[in-house]
Amino acid sequence: QIDDRNLPLIHSMSSMRTKRRNPFGEESTHHRITKNTKNDLDFIYEKTLKMLMTAERGQENREPNGNQCHVCASFDKESFTCTWCNRGSCQNCMRVCERCSELFCSFCSTTNYDDQFDRTFCMNCDHLYHREKLLSKGNNSNSTSTIR
Repeated sequence: QIDDRNLPLIHSMSSMRTKRRNPFGEESTHHRITKNTKNDLDFIYEKTLKMLMTAERGQENREPNGNQCHVCASFDKESFTCTWCNRGSCQNCMRVCERCSELFCSFCSTTNYDDQFDRTFCMNCDHLYHREKLLSKGNNSNSTSTIR
């Protein structure tokens, strides 16, 4: 005979032995899926190659906005012409010469670090600056030798 006091205990023990219901339906079983990694890698390679080729075709048809800078190759709506090489450059790649105040690209200009502040010179003005500097050193050495 079953004691009424033990009835809830027996009921709870019987529920522990049963499996919970399958949320995917009774016919669904768990099978281990084996993958063929070589086929997967081939598929990934083909898909990646297709995406790259599609993107490349899209770039060819794209019209750039503005002119291309010959220094950094970026496209800018506003382009400046270098006084030395006559090529177009963006604002970030242009420099103003300290001596002649003309516009030059960063290829046709040089930065001088001789003084406390950096100065930008075009090729011609940089040559003249160094020439004058050499001449002034020569004159200073001659004047000191005559003072002795």
